[in-house]
Amino acid sequence: MRLFPHPSLSEEHVRWGEWRVVTADSSEVLLDHLKGWDYQQELSIQVECQLNVAAACQGLGVDAEEIVFLATVDCTATSQRFIGSVRPSWAAQLREVPSDYEGWRAWNGAAGRYYLGFWEEEGIWAVTDSADVVLEDAASEAEALEALQRIDAGAQESWQGLTATVRIPRESVANRLEMAVQFVVMPRVDRAHGPGARVLAGPKKRTMLEGDGARFPTEPVSFNSMGWQPALWRVNFDFDGPDDAFAGAVRLFVNVDHPGSSSLLDPEATGGDITRAFLRLDIVRVVLTKLAREASLLGAPVASRDEDETSVVSVADQLSRQWLKLDLDEALLLVDRSPEKFELGLQAAALDLGKKAFA
Repeated sequence: MRLFPHPSLSEEHVRWGEWRVVTADSSEVLLDHLKGWDYQQELSIQVECQLNVAAACQGLGVDAEEIVFLATVDCTATSQRFIGSVRPSWAAQLREVPSDYEGWRAWNGAAGRYYLGFWEEEGIWAVTDSADVVLEDAASEAEALEALQRIDAGAQESWQGLTATVRIPRESVANRLEMAVQFVVMPRVDRAHGPGARVLAGPKKRTMLEGDGARFPTEPVSFNSMGWQPALWRVNFDFDGPDDAFAGAVRLFVNVDHPGSSSLLDPEATGGDITRAFLRLDIVRVVLTKLAREASLLGAPVASRDEDETSVVSVADQLSRQWLKLDLDEALLLVDRSPEKFELGLQAAALDLGKKAFA
């Protein structure tokens, strides 16, 4: 249980729902691994909950339009955050308002407008609705007020379904998504809550991205306009330290001027599997060669493995084991001492198109 320095939302008034991946044709529960994902793919992720709106408004002392259901998706590999939000529909807390009937007091509540006053013809105190229908009568004003509160409380089971949608552009995430939900308050006037005050934090979720395409950010560009040589692709790999995020260190540029660019940008293109296989060979070559150069300059092995599997050193170790059947230190030693054997090992792996690496 988390304590806040202001009125908070009770867990009893919220029913948390599932995260889902939504496309034009389907809506599926988001699992711990998102299969078939690619950097070129845009994502639309939704999360649901049920909120007892009237009870929440009563407990927080705010109106429904001041409550926000907020969903966040964070990607540490690319240092980006994406947000989606939704507000419940109107449901007022029970509070007294100016009356348009002389001698009668008025309240706004969960079921609308109430009136309380003395009905002289019957000699009783009465609670009525906006249509002058008597809801309950009482012998005193105090008893009538208690009756009003009971009536309004009975109308407070106003559960509403809320769905927040988070849209993630292509080429903006990698490796893993961290998702969280919360309720915040955005008061219109000076209340007990400051703007954006968190009143309830919900469960978190983590999803690994497992793609069928290249597992690095891809940027289609014109090499002619950049003044580059007319190759099919270009790989940039720059990092400050081995524990940096791999996805933030590597970039693939595909030359849209090249007739073979469609084989990389279009997953359905003929011959694309073979082209992508050798593209990935080049990625592995660039990554391991750069790391071997860094290790040689430092005169020491690469730093010990970071626990974060999205870091440069962790991903490089995975690539070494997948392509060369060696751990990272062994692979870097091979690059340094026997570059020809290193190259032949990469080509042998690339030619074996049945490997999972090229699925």
